[in-house]
Amino acid sequence: MLRFFAVGGAEPTEEDLLEEAGYTENMIVEAKQISSAQLACTSHAERARYVVLRIAFAMSIMKSQKDAGVMMLPPCTWCGQPTGCYCDECYERGMRGRAICTHCDDVMPGCRVCFPYLTYSVQDRVGS
Repeated sequence: MLRFFAVGGAEPTEEDLLEEAGYTENMIVEAKQISSAQLACTSHAERARYVVLRIAFAMSIMKSQKDAGVMMLPPCTWCGQPTGCYCDECYERGMRGRAICTHCDDVMPGCRVCFPYLTYSVQDRVGS
C-alpha cells in the first residue's frame, strides 16, 4: 500500500503519486514542457517507451481527476495510466506494490522494478 495512506488517511497529492512511482524532479520538470496537443498524439507504446511522455500523460489525467474532485490514482509504471491495481510480483518479493494498469499487467509479467528479476527468472527456468 502506498505510504501516504498510512499517515492520517490524507489524500495524496500529484507530487506524492509521482514520487511513489519513482519519478525525479528533473523528469517532472521536463514532462511539464510537453503540450496537451503533443500529448494527444502519443500512443500507449510511446508512453511505455519514453518516461517523459509517461509522466506528462499521468499528470494530465491526475489534473482532470483533481479538477473533478475525485481521488487521484498512482500512475502505471509502464504507461502512466492512473490505476488502482498493483504489481503482484512486488508483494511476492516482499516489497510495497507499485502501480500497474490492467492493460500492462496483461502483457508484462510485473512492474518496471520487478521486470528485470522476472525476465532473469524466466530465462533461467527456460535455459535449464
